[in-house]
Amino acid sequence: MAYNNCTDSGLAGVKVYLHILQDQAIVEKFETISGDGGNFIFSNASIHNDEKFTYAIYIPSKSGTNATEASQVRFDGTTIYFTKSEFYIFLKPRVTPGFLLYTIYYLTTPTNTDDSILVYYEQKKFHKNVPDLPYKLGWGGYGNYDKQSDFYGDYPMGEYFVTIIKYKSGTHTINYDTIYLG
Repeated sequence: MAYNNCTDSGLAGVKVYLHILQDQAIVEKFETISGDGGNFIFSNASIHNDEKFTYAIYIPSKSGTNATEASQVRFDGTTIYFTKSEFYIFLKPRVTPGFLLYTIYYLTTPTNTDDSILVYYEQKKFHKNVPDLPYKLGWGGYGNYDKQSDFYGDYPMGEYFVTIIKYKSGTHTINYDTIYLG
């Protein structure tokens, strides 16, 4: 199963490769695409009796840098190596797809230097599955901030929990929301 670190579910439509290696050199390659639920199978692959053979499930990565369309967006793939004795184990190679672009438009600009707005986005499922990588995005504007929009791209896709912290004329408010970025 191609497992999506961002949604805790299988990911359909992913190219998955099986490499058969002998003495660490690839001697056979197979390719398939994950189906519903992220499941995939290599029905024509051979299991070799010789212990010199090892196997690898390989899902390639893409950087996504300067992507202009969804097919070019960041994708963190993986490689799982295994032996003949582990061939029948249900493998879950974990992948991390990214989202292309998210733009935020601010309807007003703070003019009082004591006013501010801070916005944080947290991808909690990604953080649970990959705890050593950043999972929080943030932006803030303090009085006389001249931007009317901001954007993010190439971050892990999925459900983001949004916290909006506002200070306006001495009043402090916090609002919460969620957004799904595919």
